[in-house]
Amino acid sequence: MNHLRQQQERQQKQIEDAICLLLKQQEAARLERETQDKKIQEVLQQISKISCHDSEDPGNRRQDNQDQHMRHRHEDMEDDAGDVNQRELVNRGFARGIKLDFPRFRGGNPSPWIYRANQYFLYHQVPPGQRIFIASFHMDDEALVWFQDASEAGTFLSWEDFIKAVQIHFGSTPYDDPMESLTRLKQVSTVNDYKSEFEILSNRIRGLSEKNKLSCFLSGLRDEIRLPVRMLNPLSLNDAFGLAKIQEQYVVSIRRPWRNSLTDSSKFSPESNLLKSGQIPSLLGAP
Repeated sequence: MNHLRQQQERQQKQIEDAICLLLKQQEAARLERETQDKKIQEVLQQISKISCHDSEDPGNRRQDNQDQHMRHRHEDMEDDAGDVNQRELVNRGFARGIKLDFPRFRGGNPSPWIYRANQYFLYHQVPPGQRIFIASFHMDDEALVWFQDASEAGTFLSWEDFIKAVQIHFGSTPYDDPMESLTRLKQVSTVNDYKSEFEILSNRIRGLSEKNKLSCFLSGLRDEIRLPVRMLNPLSLNDAFGLAKIQEQYVVSIRRPWRNSLTDSSKFSPESNLLKSGQIPSLLGAP
């Protein structure tokens, strides 16, 4: 019984202590809330005073603001008069560390020239109304003759009209299908030349996925290069191009005549018969 009574007393003591702690916390929260209310009232009073002052003398307030603005402006001009011009140049895009030259166009395929011209205008933030004027100063030979005739006839009134006119006159015919040309493209020389032709055609096709580009690129490679590269399952166009370069170098090295490694007796060896038959092994693991 005594043990049970002592346990009940301890529990009651713990409850009383918890109640006392809760009361202390409530009192502290009340004091904190009163302090915050006082601060809020002080801030509201200050705001009220400022509003009353502005409403009583708005003319003086505006005059003070103007005087302060003029003082700041005068100080800025005295500190560094060149800062204004510098900021204007930065806003226009001309105060950058890289100098870009506008590309010249004499005729031929206009797509690279149009792309570089648009990049130039974007970099220097050239307004659309000035783009035709700037482009005309960088046209020569056949392109300049065409521009003179077209401008006199009023062929284009905007930069977009100018681009369309250039593409129609110097670009491919409307019946040209770059997708068909890409699927029919085959490697006839080196891998580098093939990739250059491939990129020219693929850049003209909008929305072509990387997976489709990779498939078209692999299908146009020579068999002796395409099959070993496919076995390694490249995941991107760059991977396929790198593997094709390696296989091309290996094929070239195999086809070179052996100078001192073959003797007369080796003419009847299996290796020499393999080379004569044209069955070239692959460095990339093709059987």
